[in-house]
Amino acid sequence: MPRSADIAAGIALPLLCACGSATVTGTFTTPNGQPIAGAAVTVSGQPCAGTTDAKGNFSLDCEPGTLKLRAAAEGFTEAQTTVKAPERRAYSSGLLFGMPTLPEAGVARVEGMALTRLPRHALRRTVKAAAAGALDRRFCLDPGAEAPLPLSEPQLIVAERRPEGATSARWRLLKLDGEGCAYRDQRNDRMQWRETWLEKPTVQEQSFGDHHWAEAALAPGDWFVADWNDFFVPIGQGEDRDQFGGTWLRVTEAAK
Repeated sequence: MPRSADIAAGIALPLLCACGSATVTGTFTTPNGQPIAGAAVTVSGQPCAGTTDAKGNFSLDCEPGTLKLRAAAEGFTEAQTTVKAPERRAYSSGLLFGMPTLPEAGVARVEGMALTRLPRHALRRTVKAAAAGALDRRFCLDPGAEAPLPLSEPQLIVAERRPEGATSARWRLLKLDGEGCAYRDQRNDRMQWRETWLEKPTVQEQSFGDHHWAEAALAPGDWFVADWNDFFVPIGQGEDRDQFGGTWLRVTEAAK
């Protein structure tokens, strides 16, 4: 009998384990850490599903295997990941990222989980004669331009939705000088142009389908977010023809 009991006990343990699940936990947030609550989390080919809580967390009890997870919430880009869960134990999918969506192509400032379209400004191109037959061509703010968009901290986060087929950013960050000029060409007497840029900050980007999330640390001062693909296409008419679109930003010194 003891031997039979040992055999029975040896069989009972795996049978009990077979009743469990592969439990997968994870968190669905925006790239800057804002939780996305109420998102539906599903697994391809399995009935296990769940919803993220107020902190963006979820937990699913599924059959073991290779689990293809999908997290989706209205107003956000979808996130997908694969978790290899061959045993009936706990697994983690880690962080899944989604971002607020723009209804159409363009650029907007990101504040938490809200997107705000950038206000419109323009640069005007001027060409002046310089010494020894040279020319000075500049792209500067109009003297009567509306107030810049204030940034109380140097971190700028923008969301961009690109048209189908676009693979590169359709905007650029340009530093403005003391005269409000973002870019200048100077041509010498040999008809050679020399471009001058004050500063080009490092921009970090992540892609979410046709949406992109970009973040840059800007030094205090004035900046211009130029509509780069259209930057050299005049937007004005008549005397105002040589205007170029974008947004004027002003970064103030951080409070100490």
